Amino acid sequence: MSGSAAPSSKREVPGSGSVEVVALLLLVEGVLLRSWIYVASPLPSDTPLAWFALGTAQDVAILAITGALALVAARWARRLAMALFAVVCILLGVVDFVWAQVVAYFAHAPSREDLSTAVELVVFIRSIDIAMISRVLLGASAVGALLIVVVRRYRGRAWWVTRARLVCVGAGALIVALAPLRVHLASSAANPAVAVARLLLERGSLPPIQPVSQPASPQDTTVRSLAPRVPPLEFTDSDFPLAHRPPPRSAGALTLPTGLKPNVVIILMEGVRAHEIGAYQGFPPGVTPSLDQLAAKGIVCLDAMSPGTRTPEGELGVWYGLLAIPDRILITSNPNVPLTGLPEILRRAGWRSFLWMHNGDLTFYHRDRFFDVRGFTTIDGRQFDQTDPFTNWGFSDRSLFRRALVALDHLKPPFAVELLTVSNHHPFQLPGDALGRYGMPEGLRLVVPPDIKTLRGRMTLAMLQTMHYTDAAVGEFIREARRHTWFGSTVFVIASDHGLPITPLDGLPTAHSFAILRHGVPLIFYSALLPGGRVIPGPASVVDVFPTLTGLFGLGAVTPAIGRDLLDPAAFDPDRAVISWDSEARRVTLRTARRCYEAEVARQGGYAELSDELLVDPAADPRGLVNLAEREPALVWSFRRTAKIFLDVYPNEVLSGRAVVPPMGGPDRPQ
Repeated sequence: MSGSAAPSSKREVPGSGSVEVVALLLLVEGVLLRSWIYVASPLPSDTPLAWFALGTAQDVAILAITGALALVAARWARRLAMALFAVVCILLGVVDFVWAQVVAYFAHAPSREDLSTAVELVVFIRSIDIAMISRVLLGASAVGALLIVVVRRYRGRAWWVTRARLVCVGAGALIVALAPLRVHLASSAANPAVAVARLLLERGSLPPIQPVSQPASPQDTTVRSLAPRVPPLEFTDSDFPLAHRPPPRSAGALTLPTGLKPNVVIILMEGVRAHEIGAYQGFPPGVTPSLDQLAAKGIVCLDAMSPGTRTPEGELGVWYGLLAIPDRILITSNPNVPLTGLPEILRRAGWRSFLWMHNGDLTFYHRDRFFDVRGFTTIDGRQFDQTDPFTNWGFSDRSLFRRALVALDHLKPPFAVELLTVSNHHPFQLPGDALGRYGMPEGLRLVVPPDIKTLRGRMTLAMLQTMHYTDAAVGEFIREARRHTWFGSTVFVIASDHGLPITPLDGLPTAHSFAILRHGVPLIFYSALLPGGRVIPGPASVVDVFPTLTGLFGLGAVTPAIGRDLLDPAAFDPDRAVISWDSEARRVTLRTARRCYEAEVARQGGYAELSDELLVDPAADPRGLVNLAEREPALVWSFRRTAKIFLDVYPNEVLSGRAVVPPMGGPDRPQ
C-alpha cells in the first residue's frame, strides 16, 4: 500500500519545478525593474521602502495565485495547465519589462484619462527613439527567451512550492498589497496587471454636468472665490457666476493710445520651462540667450505658472483664461462647449483675422473641432513643404516661424495668432536645420553629479539642446518680423504650455521643486508699443494673459476670466492663489506670493479628497524641505477650501456652459 501512495504534498505535481523557478525569476525581474524606475525617474518616491514593498507584494500575490491555480488544474490536465502557466509567465515577464520602460521614460504611469482619449498611445509612438525601441525589443526578447528556457529545463517537481503554500503566500501578499498605507507615487510601483485592473475599474471622477438651462444653485457662486479679489469685481449674473465687469484700471497701468487695435501674436512654446531660462535665474547659463534678450527689452512676469501639464490646457489658459479641468481634456472631450474668451471679445471689438498655426498635426487632441468652430484659420504640418526638416513630432520650429512670417503677411489686420512650437518634446530630437548646439560652460561640468551626466542626464542634456534650438528659432522670428509692416503694431506674448518632468542639472527635485518644474514657465510681453525693461512680480499664471490683453487694449468687456491684469500694479494681490493641476501626479498646487500649498487628489463619491498636504515658504525654502502645514492650520484650511472649489465646483461651471458672458445659447461662433 505504501508503495502505491500518492506523491507527497511537497512534490505533488510533475512540472511544478518550473512554477518555482519561473516565479523566483519574475520576482527578481520585478525588483530590478523597479530599481530602474526609481533611478531613472526625475522624482523618485519619497517612501522608497514602502514603494518597493507594495510593488513586490503585488508581484508575489499575482504569481502565487497564478501558480496555485496552475497546480490545482494540473491534477486533471497537467500538460495543459503547465503550458498555460508558462505562457502566462512569459507574457507577465515581457509586459513587466515593457511597462517599466514606459513608466521610467515618461515619468508616470498611464491614467484612465490617457487611455480614454487615445492620447497617450500617440504620445508613446511619437516619443520613442531608436535607442528606446532597441532597448525594449532586445530586453523583452531576452526576458521571454530566458523564461522559455527555464520552463523547458525545469520540468520536474518543485522543492518547496505546494498549492497550500502558494495560497498562503498569495493571501498574505494580497493583504499587504491592499493595506491602506501611504505610498508616495504608488502607481509607478504597481505591477502592470494591477495597474490595468485599476484603470478598468476606475470610474469617472467629475460630478454630473448640469444642463445650461438650469439656474445655478447658491453653492455655484463659491466659484467666484477663484477670481481676483483686488480690486473687487462686479459680478453681473448669478446664473453665470464667473461673468464680471472688470474694475477701472489704475493710473499706474500700462496703456495704449485710445482706439488702437494692435495685432496679437501668441508664441506658445512646447515644454520650455523657466528653470533653465536666464531671465528667471535659470541653470545652466546660456541656454536661452534669445528669450533672455526679449525679457530684458520687454516685460517679464516672474513666478509664472502653467494651469496644467498638457498643451491644450496651456492653450485654453492663454485664449480663454481657463484653469485646467481635472480628468478632462476640454478641447478633445467638449469641443463645442460655450466659452467666452479673447477670440470672441476681440472679434466683437473689430479684430478681423484669427490664425492657429502649428508645425505638428492639427488633429492631435482633435483641435480642429475646437478652433474651426470658433472662427480660426488653421495651418498645421500637413500644409508644410514635406522636404522641411522634421522630427518625430512634426516639422522644425524654424520651419514653423519661417512659414508664419508668410502667413501673417496675408492676414487682414488687426489679427490674433497662435504659433505653437513642437521641437522641445520627447524624445528631444535636434532638427536638421539647427544652426548650432548648446555648449555647457566648461567650468560647470565639474559640479554636475556623475549620475546626472549618465543615466538621469540622458534626457536632460538632450532637452537642453532642443530648448536652445527653440530659443534660437523664436529669436530669429522676432528679428525677421521687424522687417514686416505689421511688427510695429503687434503685441507678442511669449509663454510655454507647461514644464517638463525632467531632472535638472543642479540636482534631484523635491516634491515641491518638482511641482515648480512641471508648472514654472516663461511669460513675456514684447512690443514696440510697450516700454521695455519692466519686471512684474509674481506669482502669475498663463490664464492672466486674457484679462491683461483686454485691459491693455481698453476693451472693458464683461468677461468670465479667472486671471488678473498683470500690467496694472493695483491688481496685484499677494494673497491671490495661482492654481495649477498636474494630471499625471494628480496633485494640485496653489501658489501665493508668501506660500505654496500642494496636495494629492483622490475621488470619493465624486468629490475631491486631499491628502499628502504640503505647505512651504517658497522664498525662504525654495526646495520645500520644511512642511509648515501643522504650524499654520488656518492657512492650510483656506487653501484646502479653495482647492476643493477648483476641483468640485469649477469644472461643472465650465463644462455646463456657464464660463461665458450671458446670455449665450450655444458656442460663440463668428457672425
